[in-house]
Amino acid sequence: MKLVNVLIAISASGTTAIRECLTWDSEEPYNGTITDLEHKIFQRMADFVTVERMWKRPTVAGKKWHLFSLSFKGSAKAKDALDWIADNRAGHFVILGAWNWDTGLQVGLDFDLDDGNRIDDQIYDEEIPNQEPIWRTTGTAVYPQHAQLIKFMPDIIERDSEGAIISTNPATELTDVNLEQGMQPRIFD
Repeated sequence: MKLVNVLIAISASGTTAIRECLTWDSEEPYNGTITDLEHKIFQRMADFVTVERMWKRPTVAGKKWHLFSLSFKGSAKAKDALDWIADNRAGHFVILGAWNWDTGLQVGLDFDLDDGNRIDDQIYDEEIPNQEPIWRTTGTAVYPQHAQLIKFMPDIIERDSEGAIISTNPATELTDVNLEQGMQPRIFD
């Protein structure tokens, strides 16, 4: 079974409820709004206090959102659990995309192969250094990359030679933030 990484957006109120559940240390049983199924899923969040600070927290449709990264073994059971949360917590939980650890491709996609080799559709310009390949893929993404993902990308910060900030601009392209050890870079659309 392949490891997958899922980026999810959670509303500010949802984030508060999850934090309460995950840090519950009372002698009394937890009796908040997070279900046992949700608790099992959200336990997979990679260091939510540190990771959350790596991303912007945009306001979309009047709500403040936080982005989190979950990693686990991909399975039908895991997909069903994520789908259940997305359906039952609409307005508080949005799946922004899911990627395979070993390839960086979105879950559901595979590289198109010719005699076992990946097919590169990039037209290379000799005057442009370090061009990334454009790999041909087959399949359909289980959780297609969400259009709002760009709003969570960290700002582009320009600094002077002494480290002082000269300018801060919104990100213009998706970049990898918080790759876990052993994870291949995510391939964005």
